[in-house]
Amino acid sequence: MQPAAHITVIGAGFGALSTVREIRQRDPNAHITLVAPRAELHYLPGIIWIPSGLRRREQLIVPLQNFLRRMDVQFHAAEVTGLSADARLVQTTAGDVKNDALVIATGGRFLKKLPGIEHAITPCEGIAAAEKIRDRLREMYGRPINLPHRQPVDELVRTVLSQATSDLNRDRAFDRLKERFASWEEVRDAPVGEIEAAIRPGGLSNQKAPRIKSVLEQLGEPMDLGWLETADRDEAMDYLTALPGVGRKTAACVQVFTWDRPEIPVDVHVFRIGGRLGLFRPNASFEEAHDELLALVDPGDSYEFHMNLIRHGRELCRPKPLCGACGLRRMCPYGRRVGSDR
Repeated sequence: MQPAAHITVIGAGFGALSTVREIRQRDPNAHITLVAPRAELHYLPGIIWIPSGLRRREQLIVPLQNFLRRMDVQFHAAEVTGLSADARLVQTTAGDVKNDALVIATGGRFLKKLPGIEHAITPCEGIAAAEKIRDRLREMYGRPINLPHRQPVDELVRTVLSQATSDLNRDRAFDRLKERFASWEEVRDAPVGEIEAAIRPGGLSNQKAPRIKSVLEQLGEPMDLGWLETADRDEAMDYLTALPGVGRKTAACVQVFTWDRPEIPVDVHVFRIGGRLGLFRPNASFEEAHDELLALVDPGDSYEFHMNLIRHGRELCRPKPLCGACGLRRMCPYGRRVGSDR
Protein backbone atom coordinates (compact mmCIF):
# COMPACT_ATOMS: atom_id res chain seq x y z
CA MET A 1 0.00 0.00 0.00
CA GLN A 2 1.44 3.35 -1.05
CA PRO A 3 1.80 6.06 1.59
CA ALA A 4 -0.60 8.98 1.38
CA ALA A 5 0.56 11.83 -0.84
CA HIS A 6 1.55 15.15 0.68
CA ILE A 7 -0.06 17.83 -1.50
CA THR A 8 0.56 21.54 -1.01
CA VAL A 9 -1.86 24.15 -2.31
CA ILE A 10 -0.74 27.79 -2.38
CA GLY A 11 -3.53 30.33 -2.06
CA ALA A 12 -6.85 30.92 -0.32
CA GLY A 13 -9.08 32.06 -3.17
CA PHE A 14 -11.76 30.26 -5.13
CA GLY A 15 -9.19 28.39 -7.20
CA ALA A 16 -7.33 27.10 -4.15
CA LEU A 17 -10.47 26.10 -2.25
CA SER A 18 -11.93 24.34 -5.29
CA THR A 19 -8.64 22.48 -5.66
CA VAL A 20 -8.75 21.34 -2.05
CA ARG A 21 -12.30 20.09 -2.43
CA GLU A 22 -11.46 18.18 -5.62
CA ILE A 23 -8.34 16.59 -4.10
CA ARG A 24 -10.27 15.48 -1.04
CA GLN A 25 -13.00 13.90 -3.16
CA ARG A 26 -10.43 12.00 -5.24
CA ASP A 27 -8.18 10.96 -2.38
CA PRO A 28 -9.71 10.85 1.12
CA ASN A 29 -6.31 9.92 2.59
CA ALA A 30 -4.18 12.68 1.06
CA HIS A 31 -2.27 15.01 3.39
CA ILE A 32 -3.24 18.48 2.19
CA THR A 33 -1.46 21.63 3.30
CA LEU A 34 -2.86 25.05 2.38
CA VAL A 35 -0.35 27.92 2.38
CA ALA A 36 -1.63 31.50 2.62
CA PRO A 37 -1.03 34.57 4.80
CA ARG A 38 -4.43 34.25 6.50
CA ALA A 39 -7.14 31.60 6.71
CA GLU A 40 -9.72 33.75 4.99
CA LEU A 41 -11.32 34.17 1.58
CA HIS A 42 -11.58 37.67 0.13
CA TYR A 43 -14.77 37.70 -1.92
CA LEU A 44 -13.50 40.02 -4.66
CA PRO A 45 -16.61 39.85 -6.90
CA GLY A 46 -18.43 41.71 -4.12
CA ILE A 47 -16.12 44.73 -4.15
CA ILE A 48 -18.24 46.31 -6.89
CA TRP A 49 -20.71 47.13 -4.09
CA ILE A 50 -18.20 49.01 -1.93
CA PRO A 51 -18.49 52.38 -3.76
CA SER A 52 -22.26 52.46 -3.23
CA GLY A 53 -21.90 51.63 0.47
CA LEU A 54 -23.89 48.40 0.13
CA ARG A 55 -20.91 46.39 1.37
CA ARG A 56 -17.98 47.06 3.70
CA ARG A 57 -14.54 45.49 3.59
CA GLU A 58 -15.23 43.22 6.58
CA GLN A 59 -18.38 41.88 4.92
CA LEU A 60 -16.32 40.52 2.02
CA ILE A 61 -13.93 38.45 4.16
CA VAL A 62 -14.97 34.84 4.85
CA PRO A 63 -13.17 32.87 7.63
CA LEU A 64 -11.97 29.47 6.43
CA GLN A 65 -11.50 27.60 9.71
CA ASN A 66 -14.68 25.51 9.32
CA PHE A 67 -13.86 24.67 5.70
CA LEU A 68 -10.32 23.59 6.60
CA ARG A 69 -11.59 21.44 9.45
CA ARG A 70 -14.23 19.82 7.28
CA MET A 71 -11.73 19.09 4.48
CA ASP A 72 -9.09 17.86 6.98
CA VAL A 73 -6.51 20.39 5.75
CA GLN A 74 -3.43 21.60 7.59
CA PHE A 75 -3.12 25.36 7.33
CA HIS A 76 0.33 26.97 7.05
CA ALA A 77 0.04 30.70 7.75
CA ALA A 78 2.82 32.38 5.78
CA GLU A 79 3.78 34.18 2.60
CA VAL A 80 5.60 32.25 -0.12
CA THR A 81 9.13 33.48 -0.80
CA GLY A 82 10.39 30.87 -3.26
CA LEU A 83 10.53 27.32 -4.53
CA SER A 84 13.28 24.73 -4.71
CA ALA A 85 14.52 23.84 -8.18
CA ASP A 86 12.38 20.70 -8.31
CA ALA A 87 9.39 22.47 -6.67
CA ARG A 88 9.27 19.82 -3.92
CA LEU A 89 10.00 22.46 -1.29
CA VAL A 90 7.93 25.61 -0.83
CA GLN A 91 9.92 28.31 0.95
CA THR A 92 7.83 30.57 3.18
CA THR A 93 8.22 33.23 5.85
CA ALA A 94 7.29 30.57 8.43
CA GLY A 95 9.56 27.78 7.26
CA ASP A 96 9.75 25.29 4.41
CA VAL A 97 6.87 23.04 3.38
CA LYS A 98 7.67 19.72 1.68
CA ASN A 99 5.36 18.20 -0.88
CA ASP A 100 4.91 15.36 -3.33
CA ALA A 101 2.66 17.51 -5.49
CA LEU A 102 2.19 21.26 -5.68
CA VAL A 103 -0.72 23.39 -6.89
CA ILE A 104 -0.19 27.14 -7.26
CA ALA A 105 -3.67 28.68 -7.13
CA THR A 106 -2.91 32.18 -6.00
CA GLY A 107 -3.02 35.83 -7.00
CA GLY A 108 -0.36 38.12 -8.31
CA ARG A 109 0.88 39.39 -4.94
CA PHE A 110 2.17 35.90 -4.09
CA LEU A 111 3.22 34.88 -7.58
CA LYS A 112 5.49 37.93 -7.81
CA LYS A 113 7.53 36.57 -4.91
CA LEU A 114 8.48 33.46 -6.88
CA PRO A 115 11.82 33.51 -8.72
CA GLY A 116 11.70 34.65 -12.31
CA ILE A 117 8.33 36.37 -12.27
CA GLU A 118 8.87 39.09 -9.73
CA HIS A 119 8.55 41.71 -12.48
CA ALA A 120 5.34 40.36 -13.98
CA ILE A 121 2.42 42.74 -14.38
CA THR A 122 -0.45 41.14 -12.52
CA PRO A 123 -3.64 43.21 -12.68
CA CYS A 124 -6.54 43.27 -10.21
CA GLU A 125 -4.50 42.43 -7.10
CA GLY A 126 -7.31 43.47 -4.81
CA ILE A 127 -8.20 46.00 -2.18
CA ALA A 128 -4.90 45.79 -0.27
CA ALA A 129 -2.84 46.88 -3.29
CA ALA A 130 -4.94 50.01 -3.76
CA GLU A 131 -4.68 50.84 -0.05
CA LYS A 132 -0.87 50.57 -0.12
CA ILE A 133 -0.68 52.84 -3.13
CA ARG A 134 -3.07 55.31 -1.48
CA ASP A 135 -0.93 55.39 1.67
CA ARG A 136 2.31 55.94 -0.23
CA LEU A 137 0.79 58.71 -2.35
CA ARG A 138 -0.48 60.30 0.86
CA GLU A 139 3.08 60.29 2.24
CA MET A 140 4.35 61.92 -0.94
CA TYR A 141 1.65 64.51 -1.59
CA GLY A 142 -0.51 64.79 1.52
CA ARG A 143 -4.26 64.36 1.71
CA PRO A 144 -6.13 66.86 -0.50
CA ILE A 145 -9.50 68.05 0.77
CA ASN A 146 -12.43 68.38 -1.60
CA LEU A 147 -14.45 71.60 -1.36
CA PRO A 148 -17.52 70.91 -3.51
CA HIS A 149 -18.86 74.08 -5.12
CA ARG A 150 -22.44 72.85 -5.80
CA GLN A 151 -22.54 74.41 -9.28
CA PRO A 152 -23.20 71.40 -11.55
CA VAL A 153 -23.69 73.30 -14.82
CA ASP A 154 -20.44 75.22 -14.22
CA GLU A 155 -18.62 71.93 -13.67
CA LEU A 156 -20.17 70.33 -16.72
CA VAL A 157 -19.06 73.17 -19.00
CA ARG A 158 -15.65 73.47 -17.32
CA THR A 159 -14.96 69.76 -17.86
CA VAL A 160 -15.95 69.94 -21.52
CA LEU A 161 -13.49 72.83 -21.86
CA SER A 162 -10.75 70.78 -20.15
CA GLN A 163 -10.63 68.19 -22.91
CA ALA A 164 -7.24 68.07 -24.67
CA THR A 165 -5.86 71.21 -23.02
CA SER A 166 -4.11 72.41 -19.87
CA ASP A 167 -5.84 73.54 -16.70
CA LEU A 168 -4.58 77.07 -17.33
CA ASN A 169 -6.12 77.26 -20.81
CA ARG A 170 -9.33 75.65 -19.56
CA ASP A 171 -9.69 78.27 -16.85
CA ARG A 172 -9.00 81.10 -19.28
CA ALA A 173 -11.68 79.85 -21.63
CA PHE A 174 -14.16 79.34 -18.79
CA ASP A 175 -13.56 82.81 -17.35
CA ARG A 176 -13.97 84.45 -20.76
CA LEU A 177 -17.21 82.57 -21.31
CA LYS A 178 -18.57 83.79 -17.97
CA GLU A 179 -17.45 87.36 -18.72
CA ARG A 180 -19.03 87.37 -22.17
CA PHE A 181 -22.41 85.90 -21.12
CA ALA A 182 -24.46 86.71 -18.02
CA SER A 183 -26.00 83.26 -17.67
CA TRP A 184 -25.89 79.74 -19.07
CA GLU A 185 -29.23 80.44 -20.72
CA GLU A 186 -27.52 83.21 -22.72
CA VAL A 187 -24.78 80.81 -23.75
CA ARG A 188 -27.38 78.25 -24.81
CA ASP A 189 -29.22 80.80 -26.97
CA ALA A 190 -26.10 82.41 -28.46
CA PRO A 191 -24.80 81.65 -31.98
CA VAL A 192 -22.07 79.01 -32.00
CA GLY A 193 -19.62 81.54 -33.43
CA GLU A 194 -19.92 83.79 -30.38
CA ILE A 195 -19.33 80.87 -28.02
CA GLU A 196 -16.37 79.78 -30.10
CA ALA A 197 -14.81 83.25 -29.95
CA ALA A 198 -15.17 83.38 -26.18
CA ILE A 199 -13.53 80.01 -25.53
CA ARG A 200 -10.79 80.21 -28.18
CA PRO A 201 -7.93 80.36 -25.60
CA GLY A 202 -8.89 76.85 -24.47
CA GLY A 203 -8.11 75.25 -27.82
CA LEU A 204 -10.34 73.18 -30.13
CA SER A 205 -12.97 75.90 -29.82
CA ASN A 206 -14.60 74.88 -33.12
CA GLN A 207 -15.36 71.47 -31.59
CA LYS A 208 -16.15 72.50 -28.02
CA ALA A 209 -18.47 75.42 -28.82
CA PRO A 210 -21.20 73.36 -30.57
CA ARG A 211 -20.79 70.66 -27.92
CA ILE A 212 -21.38 73.13 -25.08
CA LYS A 213 -24.39 74.60 -26.85
CA SER A 214 -25.89 71.14 -27.46
CA VAL A 215 -25.36 70.10 -23.85
CA LEU A 216 -27.02 73.25 -22.50
CA GLU A 217 -29.96 72.80 -24.89
CA GLN A 218 -30.52 69.31 -23.47
CA LEU A 219 -30.78 70.52 -19.89
CA GLY A 220 -34.27 71.90 -20.36
CA GLU A 221 -35.98 74.77 -18.58
CA PRO A 222 -35.19 75.69 -15.87
CA MET A 223 -31.56 74.70 -16.32
CA ASP A 224 -31.19 72.86 -13.04
CA LEU A 225 -29.10 69.79 -12.25
CA GLY A 226 -29.44 69.98 -8.47
CA TRP A 227 -31.54 66.80 -8.42
CA LEU A 228 -28.44 64.79 -9.33
CA GLU A 229 -27.01 65.27 -5.83
CA THR A 230 -29.47 62.84 -4.25
CA ALA A 231 -30.26 60.73 -7.31
CA ASP A 232 -29.27 57.08 -7.51
CA ARG A 233 -25.67 56.92 -8.63
CA ASP A 234 -26.38 54.88 -11.79
CA GLU A 235 -29.33 57.11 -12.69
CA ALA A 236 -27.18 60.22 -12.34
CA MET A 237 -24.33 58.79 -14.42
CA ASP A 238 -26.71 57.52 -17.12
CA TYR A 239 -28.33 60.95 -17.39
CA LEU A 240 -25.02 62.78 -17.67
CA THR A 241 -23.43 60.39 -20.15
CA ALA A 242 -26.53 60.63 -22.37
CA LEU A 243 -25.78 64.33 -22.93
CA PRO A 244 -24.02 65.18 -26.23
CA GLY A 245 -20.27 64.65 -26.00
CA VAL A 246 -20.32 63.81 -22.27
CA GLY A 247 -18.41 60.68 -21.38
CA ARG A 248 -17.70 58.81 -18.18
CA LYS A 249 -14.85 61.10 -17.12
CA THR A 250 -16.89 64.30 -17.54
CA ALA A 251 -19.86 62.81 -15.70
CA ALA A 252 -17.59 61.65 -12.87
CA CYS A 253 -16.06 65.12 -12.57
CA VAL A 254 -19.52 66.64 -12.14
CA GLN A 255 -20.28 64.18 -9.36
CA VAL A 256 -16.96 64.60 -7.54
CA PHE A 257 -16.31 68.33 -7.73
CA THR A 258 -19.91 69.49 -7.41
CA TRP A 259 -21.13 67.32 -4.52
CA ASP A 260 -18.16 65.17 -3.40
CA ARG A 261 -19.90 62.01 -4.51
CA PRO A 262 -17.50 59.02 -4.72
CA GLU A 263 -16.17 58.68 -8.26
CA ILE A 264 -12.70 58.45 -9.79
CA PRO A 265 -12.56 60.31 -13.11
CA VAL A 266 -10.11 58.47 -15.34
CA ASP A 267 -8.07 60.95 -17.36
CA VAL A 268 -4.83 60.25 -19.20
CA HIS A 269 -2.75 60.54 -16.01
CA VAL A 270 -4.94 58.19 -13.96
CA PHE A 271 -5.14 55.71 -16.84
CA ARG A 272 -1.38 55.73 -17.41
CA ILE A 273 -0.47 55.31 -13.74
CA GLY A 274 -3.17 52.74 -13.00
CA GLY A 275 -1.95 50.62 -15.90
CA ARG A 276 1.68 50.83 -14.81
CA LEU A 277 0.74 49.88 -11.24
CA GLY A 278 -1.31 46.90 -12.42
CA LEU A 279 -4.59 48.18 -10.96
CA PHE A 280 -6.37 46.98 -14.08
CA ARG A 281 -5.44 44.64 -16.89
CA PRO A 282 -3.21 45.72 -19.79
CA ASN A 283 -5.16 47.14 -22.73
CA ALA A 284 -8.21 47.82 -20.55
CA SER A 285 -10.62 50.43 -21.85
CA PHE A 286 -11.18 53.70 -19.98
CA GLU A 287 -14.61 52.36 -19.02
CA GLU A 288 -13.12 49.18 -17.54
CA ALA A 289 -10.39 51.14 -15.76
CA HIS A 290 -13.04 53.36 -14.18
CA ASP A 291 -14.98 50.33 -12.92
CA GLU A 292 -11.87 48.62 -11.53
CA LEU A 293 -10.69 51.70 -9.63
CA LEU A 294 -14.13 52.32 -8.16
CA ALA A 295 -14.21 48.75 -6.91
CA LEU A 296 -10.71 48.86 -5.40
CA VAL A 297 -10.74 52.26 -3.72
CA ASP A 298 -12.73 53.05 -0.59
CA PRO A 299 -15.44 55.62 -1.43
CA GLY A 300 -14.13 57.96 1.25
CA ASP A 301 -10.70 57.98 -0.41
CA SER A 302 -11.84 58.41 -4.02
CA TYR A 303 -11.19 62.17 -4.28
CA GLU A 304 -7.78 61.87 -2.60
CA PHE A 305 -6.79 58.93 -4.80
CA HIS A 306 -7.85 60.75 -7.97
CA MET A 307 -6.10 64.02 -7.16
CA ASN A 308 -2.87 62.40 -5.97
CA LEU A 309 -2.69 60.18 -9.06
CA ILE A 310 -3.04 63.28 -11.25
CA ARG A 311 -0.32 65.10 -9.32
CA HIS A 312 1.91 62.05 -9.51
CA GLY A 313 1.31 61.83 -13.26
CA ARG A 314 2.35 65.44 -13.73
CA GLU A 315 5.39 65.39 -11.47
CA LEU A 316 6.92 61.92 -11.83
CA CYS A 317 4.90 59.29 -13.70
CA ARG A 318 4.93 61.16 -16.98
CA PRO A 319 4.80 59.53 -20.42
CA LYS A 320 8.59 59.35 -19.96
CA PRO A 321 8.59 58.55 -16.24
CA LEU A 322 11.16 59.52 -13.62
CA CYS A 323 11.15 56.06 -12.02
CA GLY A 324 14.38 56.61 -10.10
CA ALA A 325 12.77 59.36 -8.02
CA CYS A 326 9.42 57.60 -7.53
CA GLY A 327 8.25 56.52 -4.08
CA LEU A 328 5.98 53.89 -5.65
CA ARG A 329 8.74 52.16 -7.55
CA ARG A 330 9.07 49.12 -5.27
CA MET A 331 5.36 48.33 -5.60
CA CYS A 332 5.14 49.20 -9.31
CA PRO A 333 5.61 46.37 -11.86
CA TYR A 334 6.48 48.88 -14.58
CA GLY A 335 9.04 50.68 -12.43
CA ARG A 336 10.75 47.46 -11.37
CA ARG A 337 10.89 46.24 -14.93
CA VAL A 338 12.44 49.50 -16.13
CA GLY A 339 15.03 49.26 -13.34
CA SER A 340 15.93 45.68 -14.24
CA ASP A 341 16.42 46.61 -17.90
CA ARG A 342 19.16 49.12 -17.09
